Amino acid sequence: MLVRNVAFAIAMAIGATPLAAQSEPPDPWKKVPPLPTTCYGDLAVSAKLHSTYIEVGEDLTKQEQINSALERELERLGQEEIMKRMMDYMRKDPQKAMKMMQAQQSAATAIREGFTSGDEAKKEREAELEKLSAEFNAELDAMSRPYRTRRDAIMKTSRRVLGEENWEFTTRAAETEYNSLIDRENADYEARCAAYFGPDGKMHAWLASYRKTAIDPAAKSNEANDEIKTTQMAVLESPGAGFRSTAQMMAVREYVLAAEKVFALRRDKIKNVH
Repeated sequence: MLVRNVAFAIAMAIGATPLAAQSEPPDPWKKVPPLPTTCYGDLAVSAKLHSTYIEVGEDLTKQEQINSALERELERLGQEEIMKRMMDYMRKDPQKAMKMMQAQQSAATAIREGFTSGDEAKKEREAELEKLSAEFNAELDAMSRPYRTRRDAIMKTSRRVLGEENWEFTTRAAETEYNSLIDRENADYEARCAAYFGPDGKMHAWLASYRKTAIDPAAKSNEANDEIKTTQMAVLESPGAGFRSTAQMMAVREYVLAAEKVFALRRDKIKNVH
């Protein structure tokens, strides 16, 4: 525990001590596909979101393997050698050593607050989504009910069975009315759905809020933890080139899962019957 605490203090004091120059890693957020602003269910959208989740997950696994290998290299130094290198570093600048012990507490508090804030916001946003989903389904169910009731009545009185899977309307008027009901229900659905899934809809606003209040704070704290590890490797002169934070990869995967859940609420377009 002492080794970890001292290492943490050093990291907080010296900040982002650079390792060997590294190229900027690709931004995983750029892999998130544009979110739809249409009302009907779309398998292509679901497939793209799922593909992003898998692709970023593969990148995450590769980076975690690299990071773990570098952390094992650090551990191989042994506690005695780690403490010796730490103390050597601290003796070079006693004033900085004093400041770093003070920085330790405030930095640790900020990281904990980020995790706590994200966890609390996540619970609040999930409760909001549950309420919003229920509101959407209730409104659309109420809208659809009279259309479906009338169509069911037409099917009972104006349908002739021709075989196990074949049937036809008994009159052209019945067929016309049936399809007119479908068209009107689709139009009504589109008009109401826009308030939820249109560009400025409630669901897009919810996703933006979920990322801002729940995902981003936790990712920032994870990045701070990873930066500490990077700095430790620099101070202790342990191989660290290639160590990168996985915080944004984890954040993207969480966001994509939320987006999949949200857009799965959209309904399929009702097809006409001929």
